[in-house]
Amino acid sequence: MNDRATNELVSLSIKELVGARALRQQQLLVSVEFRQEGNDGIVTIPHDAVVSTTGAGRRKLSAPNNSRWRWAAGGCFIVLRLNDARVGLMRLRDAGAPSFGGHYTLASGLSASARELLHPDELALREGCEEYAIATPDGIVIPSFGDPKLDAVTFGAAASVLDLIRQEPTLPPTFSSGRLVKRPASFLQSRNEGVLTASFHDDDDTVESRGIIVLDPNTRGIDLLRIVEVSIPVDFRHIAIFDGEDDRGKPLNGEVACLDLDSRGRSVAKAYRTGVEVTPSGDLGKMTPILKAAVREFN
Repeated sequence: MNDRATNELVSLSIKELVGARALRQQQLLVSVEFRQEGNDGIVTIPHDAVVSTTGAGRRKLSAPNNSRWRWAAGGCFIVLRLNDARVGLMRLRDAGAPSFGGHYTLASGLSASARELLHPDELALREGCEEYAIATPDGIVIPSFGDPKLDAVTFGAAASVLDLIRQEPTLPPTFSSGRLVKRPASFLQSRNEGVLTASFHDDDDTVESRGIIVLDPNTRGIDLLRIVEVSIPVDFRHIAIFDGEDDRGKPLNGEVACLDLDSRGRSVAKAYRTGVEVTPSGDLGKMTPILKAAVREFN
């Protein structure tokens, strides 16, 4: 495989990528066959899957006239249940983002390994826990499911969050305590939740993940959405939030907004930048498809 092929698009057996340099690019997307059956869906990674590890390749896989779908992506809608409020966390995408610039979205992202192609539920949870740093007077919140497998994902994501906090010296003191505090987390049941089955074309074994399957025909993208509620026994005024998204290892430091779920998602309760409350600058009329799907669950 030459460097040019690796850096753009290559057509080969996806299994040949395991251990390859492509897996170190932090983005691994493939073209797949997809069939939907009610709330359920079946993803098959074909033997001639087109593979992308770059932004240029992602754009080609996202062309609306593609016959196959782009896989894999996912995320979590993080719901905070506080003493006096229930809010859902959103990020405001930069105007120059590769897609949906200037739109609100939730904590989501793309697969970064061959394993996540078959386990989009792990991808969704990892992204959901990596993209927000929630500070309280007791410390930085770590969602805890009481399940060793799930908690390994949330604690692993905490390392990334803490690294970004250390790089942002202007954050309020509540972020610099160094303490991590576990708070109970659970997946909320959804009326639109289904089973997504993923497999390689030549394998009898399949992997099942639960979640809401969100399709975007305009970008040929498939997202697996999970809704996670975290219970934090403090008043709303005592929390602060920092954007945990990174740009080449550096803090993106974007705007994070709290959607008021007690008003059925019709208003923004608060917004933060660099951990400090600011006036919301986004338009609730502009949401990514995966965020729209999450908010519909509360309407």
